[in-house]
Amino acid sequence: MGKPIDDTYQCYQLLRSLPSKFDSIVQNILRWTDDTFKYKDVLLELVAEETRIDFRDGLNLQRSQHEIFSVQKSRIKCHYCGKFGHFKMECRYGSTAASSGAPNQRSKECRTPKTAQHPVVPFPVGSSISSDKCHYAFRGGRQDRGYPFKARNDLSKYHDSTNFVTH
Repeated sequence: MGKPIDDTYQCYQLLRSLPSKFDSIVQNILRWTDDTFKYKDVLLELVAEETRIDFRDGLNLQRSQHEIFSVQKSRIKCHYCGKFGHFKMECRYGSTAASSGAPNQRSKECRTPKTAQHPVVPFPVGSSISSDKCHYAFRGGRQDRGYPFKARNDLSKYHDSTNFVTH
């Protein structure tokens, strides 16, 4: 007791206690000459090797996460065309295919005329309820939302008894 521990002995004890992932660097360090086989130098080399291993493991983790995501992606179903393996924003039947005339089962479903979504409803102007003073407005629409009020003669082509409120 009270005697300092030899530098070489400390190096061997340190190298002997390392996990197996350091085996290659331990073999390299054991080939060092006696001049460079110092505890400080060995410790610096081991810290550098640990940093390299952590970085390499991080890259492998990212790679494996990407592979896992790719596998899971093959099970997803597109909400646009109904096929598996891609998202709606990646769908080849998207807006460019629809405009070029490519087949798309949803293209007809999604395109409904504005009049069907917002039926025309007459309302009286002023105190008179005569039909010539009647204007049409899209149900639920307002002028500031892009549904301007129009005179009756402008919308006569949309006349449908199911869309009108009778007084």
